[in-house]
Amino acid sequence: MERKKLLSVFLMTLLAVTMSSQSLTALGKLSPYLSGMLSLEQNGRRAAAADARVMVLTKLVADADEVLLAAKYGFTVEARFGEVLIISIDIQQIAALAADNQVVRVEAERPAHKYLDVMPSQIRADKVRDNLDNTLPQAFTGKDVVVGIVDGGFDYINPFFRDAAGKTRIKWAIDYLKTPAQKYATVDELTTVKCSSDAKTEWHGTHVAGIAAGSLVHSTWDVPYQGIASEADIVEAAINLAGNNPILNPSNPTSAPMLLAMKEMFDYAEAEQKPCVINFSAGISQTFAHNRQLEEEALRSLVVNKPGRAIVVAAGNQGLYKYLMHKPDTMMQAGAGVRFHREDGFGAYLGVELVVKANQVITVNYEDSLYSKIYGTITLLPSELENATNGTLEKKIGSGVYLRRLTATLSEKTADGSYVIFLADNYSNYPETDRILLTVEGAGEAWIYADTSCAPLEDVASEPNHSLTVEGYNMGWPASVDEMITVGNIGRRFKLKGSWGNSIDWSPYELGKGVGYRALSSACGPTLDGRVKPDVCAPGVNIVSAYNNFVNESYEQYLVDETIAMLDTEYEPENGGYFALLSQTGTSMSAPAVTGTIALWMQADPTLTVEGIKDLIAATSRRPDTDLFYPNNEYGHGEIDAYLGLCYILGINKIQGVSMAQPQKAAFRLSGRTLTAQYVATQSQPTEQPELRIYSTDGRLLLTEQGTSINLSTLPHGVYAVQLNTGNKATTGSTLIRL
Repeated sequence: MERKKLLSVFLMTLLAVTMSSQSLTALGKLSPYLSGMLSLEQNGRRAAAADARVMVLTKLVADADEVLLAAKYGFTVEARFGEVLIISIDIQQIAALAADNQVVRVEAERPAHKYLDVMPSQIRADKVRDNLDNTLPQAFTGKDVVVGIVDGGFDYINPFFRDAAGKTRIKWAIDYLKTPAQKYATVDELTTVKCSSDAKTEWHGTHVAGIAAGSLVHSTWDVPYQGIASEADIVEAAINLAGNNPILNPSNPTSAPMLLAMKEMFDYAEAEQKPCVINFSAGISQTFAHNRQLEEEALRSLVVNKPGRAIVVAAGNQGLYKYLMHKPDTMMQAGAGVRFHREDGFGAYLGVELVVKANQVITVNYEDSLYSKIYGTITLLPSELENATNGTLEKKIGSGVYLRRLTATLSEKTADGSYVIFLADNYSNYPETDRILLTVEGAGEAWIYADTSCAPLEDVASEPNHSLTVEGYNMGWPASVDEMITVGNIGRRFKLKGSWGNSIDWSPYELGKGVGYRALSSACGPTLDGRVKPDVCAPGVNIVSAYNNFVNESYEQYLVDETIAMLDTEYEPENGGYFALLSQTGTSMSAPAVTGTIALWMQADPTLTVEGIKDLIAATSRRPDTDLFYPNNEYGHGEIDAYLGLCYILGINKIQGVSMAQPQKAAFRLSGRTLTAQYVATQSQPTEQPELRIYSTDGRLLLTEQGTSINLSTLPHGVYAVQLNTGNKATTGSTLIRL
């Protein structure tokens, strides 16, 4: 909502849900987001939909008659995750279903949104280094591994996803943005539909897929680009990641399609007898309440104790902001300010969670940006939510045209007597010039946690005890789930010179301690329950990858300055021109680097579990900041090392004579059965003859040759370790080759 005048009148309507749904919420049978959706439906505020059915998660009692319940409430089971079901049901039947004594819980929450920074930039380049700024292992390409991308904005005909023969590597794609969902499982179907239904306004999924599993391509300047697992099978699922007030969105307004997509991918991989790693470069805010308990149970059922399965999640881009305030029990009054921003493209709504005691009073002031003028005030006692009988609590202040509606939901009552209350305004975007001042008064501890999507907290020095915000705690969900492999962002290339005379410099936004350290926006732990996250980091600044070439002109103009080059290919998109390459920044980009790396590892060991992958990460990751203990809440275990991880899987780390580092300034080229090491000698380079050694993965020295070339025609097909010795640290090291 645009504000025409700063001095406006503030009307806050505290919209509790109806008594029936409020009682169900208090008992934990309905999640808060679902309660809010029902309240909107009952009050006629939710946008009309051609189909009033929504997908929700539910859990039944052990002896429930599922068939009878389905007939009684008209729901259809879409998928099973152990004891958790995803069902499709008319929204008008949800409250009655939840009230049934055979139902343990009914849950649906806000869909995640993409984790991509979109700060203003000018990115144009004629020559770009490879995605990760280091040499990838030559031995493994993700062959016979399934890489799943759950995202949006897919270009199905992009040459980034074709093999050397021009055949698509996308095995199938499913579009959950359509009702019902549409699956394209043949080359003809993919070629005919060309892109996902959101491809006019979204490009994120294409870029992410290119990083994780893009094929080798060349730009119009003959610069090569290649994703990590460049021979993996690709499967894609388009879900709603728009984030534009999804509670009012009549099309796929819940996060259930994310789970359906992941299950479909793992089921496919199992049928193909292949391992599978799924990338999810999106997320939503954590919460003190257990709003997503069924979702987390479903996620765990997909990967826990399941060899050859893993889910990689972006940590989020909220590292520059604070979201948690703690009021100690020694203070009678404390609080924080809430500011609004749109830097992640999600809009500026109010979403704040409070953990308070029953006798504590919550005061909400709507103020100007300096916290010097109050436009409206409302106070709330937790007991009011329990005692509300008419479904609404109202307070009108003054007169005017500006409306602010605050929905208060009692999410949970904890064992120690605390109330978990979620305050939200899902109806309007707040002006970035306005502020909310939250104050909790009364004996006992209290916490305020702001929604990481768009409403960070800030200290207010002018108010006593309102400068208590805490660093960290800005990790998103499902990045916070222990069984997910959560990825932060390392900055390795902050400046990118453009081919049209312009350039981008991300240093003012992302440069912290320097090159090779955490990008400033990368979200940090701990989680709200105190666990260390992320698990690992990877490069995520100025990452070049594929672009969805079906974006409409208005969005294309918005992205034109981030276009790096065009692909040198005979194929052209339907709208003319060349397929473009795009540079982007965020944990959305670092996550698929880890996804592709895990695909390489799974090719070497298809039985890897999440636990095994985390052990590899812990044992082999590079530790950027030596001032910190590891794991920590900035880097997890450090920056992922694809090569060293492969060496551990293959046991090469135990071979005497093979170093565990790839040479920084040497490259290896395999032409037929001749292997050549290439490097430029420097003045410090010793005059001694370089030497190449070839080892089997069981530790045997097979071949030795003085010089930079060696003939491997006597070796059978397989994987081998190559050691280059030059006497110079920069050009000495090892790599893996596959014959």
